Amino acid sequence: MLRLDEIRERKLREAEALGEIDTRNVRPSTRDFAYYVATDRRDVTLIPELKRRDPWGRAVPAGLDFGALASEAEDAGALAFAVATDGDTYGGSEKDLSSVSRAVAIPVLQIDFPVRANQIYRARLLGADSTLLDATLLDTDEIAALLDVARHVHMECAALARDEAGVERAVAAGARIVVVESRDPEGGAAARAELLALVARVPPRMILLVRGGVATAEDVAALKGKVDGALMGCAFLSAPDPVEFLSVLLER
Repeated sequence: MLRLDEIRERKLREAEALGEIDTRNVRPSTRDFAYYVATDRRDVTLIPELKRRDPWGRAVPAGLDFGALASEAEDAGALAFAVATDGDTYGGSEKDLSSVSRAVAIPVLQIDFPVRANQIYRARLLGADSTLLDATLLDTDEIAALLDVARHVHMECAALARDEAGVERAVAAGARIVVVESRDPEGGAAARAELLALVARVPPRMILLVRGGVATAEDVAALKGKVDGALMGCAFLSAPDPVEFLSVLLER
């Protein structure tokens, strides 16, 4: 379960504790997340999501070497990765992000809940090429401001939408990438019809990803022509051989 109001307050405290980032030390990203994940929708880019814990209680194997796993998955054909860094929600850490970023040549999306500019800069210092902006935590003006900050260091952030209101805020803020969440904060999984109905609310000009709800070739096939890509978390991590699991879906 996600208590989003509590998460926002915690992230505001973390941003205050982080303090000012010397932007002279922040090198722009050279890995274009938007370019790597955009397709013509005849195919679906699969993005492994690396996290230590699932907030909705699904099993995640302990002790995985994310850097090594990402390197092997890149060799198998992955075009981007997502790495969860929020410790309270996902059991993640900054070390997870930096280790994956160093291990691969393809873009890395940070999964966290940034609410202030210094958190965007911190993500970039750790090697993130993009990060999620949760449209439930942020209003339209806040999303727009953080998008602008990120673009100054060549990061194209993705707006995470959990409902129609989130999609509307993402669009109004000028997001280029929208990620539609397949689970509500309480943990209920959206039915495929409900998920596709929310997907249909995203304007065609935007790069569209879904998060979760992909575990089989049938799931991928159902998204063809509708989305550009999909983030896969527990289905990938809990597979007996995650890299083989990814390879099979990439060959679908």
